[in-house]
Amino acid sequence: MQRWLISALLVGSAALPCFSGDAWDAAVRGTEARTAEEERAGFHVPPGFEIQLVASEPAIGKPLNMAFDAKGRLWVTSTVEYPWPVKGGAKGRDTIVVLGDLGEDGKARSTTVFADGLNIPIGLYPYKNGVIAHSIPDISFFEDSDGDGKADKRTKLYGDVGTDDTHGMVNAFRRAPDGWLYACHGFKNRSTIRGSDGQAITLNSGNTFRMRVDGSHVEHYTRGQVNPFGMAFDDYGNLYSSDCHTRPVYQLMHDGRYPTHFTNAVSDDGLGFVPEMMEHMHGSTGLCGLAWWQGDSFPKEYADNLFVCNVVTSRVNRDTLATTGSSRRCVEASDFVTCDDPWFRPVDLQVGPDGALYIADFYNRIIGHYEVDLKHPGRDRERGRIWRIVWKGAGAKPTRSPDLSTMDAVALVAALGDANPTVRRLAQDQLSDRVGKAAVPALTAMLTTSTNPLQRFHGWWALHRLDALDAPALAKAVSDAAPQARYAAMNILAERSGDPTTAIGAAALTHLDDSDAFVRRGAADALGRHPDSTWVKPLLTTLKSVPAGDGHLLYKVRQALRNQLLDERVLTALPGLGLSADDQRTLADLASAAASPAAAGLLLSRLASERDDADRVLRYAKHAARHLDVKRLGELTTTLRKRDDLPVGARTALFTALKDAYAQRGLPLDDALRGWGGDLAVAQLADVDPAKLAWSALPLPGAPASPSPWMVQERAAADGVKSPYLSSLPKGEKLTGILRSRAFAAPPRLTFFVAGHNGQPGSKDAARNHIRLRDAASGELLMEAVPPRDDNAQQIVWDLAKAAGRNVVIELIDGDARDGYAWLAVGRFEPAIVPVDIPRTDLRQAADLARDARVVAAAPALLRLLAATNVDADTRVAAADALATIDADAHLPALLLVVADASADT
Repeated sequence: MQRWLISALLVGSAALPCFSGDAWDAAVRGTEARTAEEERAGFHVPPGFEIQLVASEPAIGKPLNMAFDAKGRLWVTSTVEYPWPVKGGAKGRDTIVVLGDLGEDGKARSTTVFADGLNIPIGLYPYKNGVIAHSIPDISFFEDSDGDGKADKRTKLYGDVGTDDTHGMVNAFRRAPDGWLYACHGFKNRSTIRGSDGQAITLNSGNTFRMRVDGSHVEHYTRGQVNPFGMAFDDYGNLYSSDCHTRPVYQLMHDGRYPTHFTNAVSDDGLGFVPEMMEHMHGSTGLCGLAWWQGDSFPKEYADNLFVCNVVTSRVNRDTLATTGSSRRCVEASDFVTCDDPWFRPVDLQVGPDGALYIADFYNRIIGHYEVDLKHPGRDRERGRIWRIVWKGAGAKPTRSPDLSTMDAVALVAALGDANPTVRRLAQDQLSDRVGKAAVPALTAMLTTSTNPLQRFHGWWALHRLDALDAPALAKAVSDAAPQARYAAMNILAERSGDPTTAIGAAALTHLDDSDAFVRRGAADALGRHPDSTWVKPLLTTLKSVPAGDGHLLYKVRQALRNQLLDERVLTALPGLGLSADDQRTLADLASAAASPAAAGLLLSRLASERDDADRVLRYAKHAARHLDVKRLGELTTTLRKRDDLPVGARTALFTALKDAYAQRGLPLDDALRGWGGDLAVAQLADVDPAKLAWSALPLPGAPASPSPWMVQERAAADGVKSPYLSSLPKGEKLTGILRSRAFAAPPRLTFFVAGHNGQPGSKDAARNHIRLRDAASGELLMEAVPPRDDNAQQIVWDLAKAAGRNVVIELIDGDARDGYAWLAVGRFEPAIVPVDIPRTDLRQAADLARDARVVAAAPALLRLLAATNVDADTRVAAADALATIDADAHLPALLLVVADASADT
């Protein structure tokens, strides 16, 4: 939210209507509600397109998610309760509505409330004689068992879903070609979801997962993102999602990791994050709902496009897709839908089987879940609309949906080749869910004669879902002339669990050098999910040949190699493979992403036999300390202690990594580790001179005690240059404190760059974050600046001609303890009067080491540290703690003097 106003001006600003006052305010719109027809009159779509009203209040409430069934009907989750769920088992007022008989004018001529009494339902998927849907607190199958068109039976499939935050929860249910039902899990919630087989997964904030439609099994698909809301498949079966804070679009890869927190202080699995598809943000961080377009009902320029809902800027954004190998990138295109009515809030998109694009409009003055009080009286609880966009220009076709629910196997197999991806997927679901094994002859015949690659793609998946893909048929799929079909075959191999690993690997191995990059990526995934030592050298060869720019293939090959190292049989076989030194280093790097005692043992062996650089040694040591068999931890300490060729700071980092791992594993420090820590503490404290510190971290006078917020963080400036900044953001925005430079002679002119905020956009609160220049002796304020309310740093120029030559200091002040828009970052000083470097954290680290090791020889240096008023309070407390631990009686007078010193907030 903090940068949408600026970005909205940069992205398609000409399309923004002009309103006086705060009509387009980021938080609360300044206009009154319009009728559906009045809103429709204010839409803008590209020439040749028409926007039509499908349904509006009172037929529906506020729509959240949509899905089509095989009859061509549109199912909609409709809420009145949001954002407050009903509690204590009370009956909710929310519904699932079925809209049918859609005419050429788009209007739904039939409206049926299929299920009522619901509690903020979001995700849904029409299935057989009902619908699988989420309604707090679980995912259930709502079934019409008597054929009257309304649910009369509810069967819990999965639960329970967390409800700490109601604007995400689980959403965007999408059935994949593989038969699984995929879904997003929303921000801030924590859910433990269990299938009938007893297997459970725990989802913490942004994640995606997949589930069997019969409720039998659920599993993680990806981990990460902030608040994913919206999913779409392309014609290769690649899955994309939109996210409400990190990036508008990601490609989701099985077992991939994605950024999760606002500060990117996240945990990956050692492989790093799946590469991003885009840098642009479409003018806001409120992106949701996603549709991939392909078909013959729109002009060709819209083929292979992604559409994404932007609830903040009230528009539907569009990206074209560019491909490098198996990596796809979003290229920003002109917006597809804009509206003069600032209440337009698109939250979900669906490509209809009729060839139209459908939009769920949460129509509201307020959309922000956190930016505006959830009890704000301006929140609308009644109005909602569904819109349909159709092409009416040259070559326009009738927009009628086929009724797939009555088609026989032959007709459904023919529909697998339809130009419309929604028709293809619905036909495949009908074959597996309704027709069953009786469809196998028609599918087999089609796969022998069809020249349509998409039809064969879905045909192979259909046979897999029907458990009718025997070895000869699978061999044909693997060698299919169409790359989409071969990619399907690779993914089928990855999914198969009953076949011998060697058979699966043999089928996939020959496609590591396939002419199609997606097939190569699929082959790597298949080998990664069925580890065997035979695949290690071919995967290493493939890794070296990944073309520049194909980050998704690179990620998947590295993941496949990492997965080999999770298998003890593979690790046992490694010495006999004749690997080169480069290959061994590659595997060691990947072993630090393999969470197993055996992989940790591989790293211990490397640490003992090779002299890798400090960064590698630290990474290997951290991983080994966390996962190594407890009985071998002493070996690790002995091995690392021999690395006296490393600087003392690097050795201290190694000790700290081991100490932290011991604590995480609930183990006491042993004598060997304690002794090593003592030696390091003495070495680090030997040259302590607080007077030489470039910066001093100090508490904010009169504020509650707070750890120092300051860290060095790389940031971008408005001129595009990235560089290190002193920042109060990475540790969390609630922390406060002052960072004061050492004294220097004021130059005639000083420039620097500043990023950050002083409260919510539009806030008129007094600034709490500042950059100040003071006289070093008198404390006189000479100059002052405030953050620019921008994540990108802006340049500040101070004319210091009148102060030139005076002894001065710079103060960076974060005085804002709020949890959002409450930080600043400063860097790129010119001239470089002080380095961009935080106060020495190794001083506190050394004090902690002395405490843990009870090193008496460190006491004199600790006393100097304790008495230094220009050292941050946390470090002085650590020195006092160390002295008290080493010998409290001997150092009690010094400790009491510090406590009595009112000028020291220690």
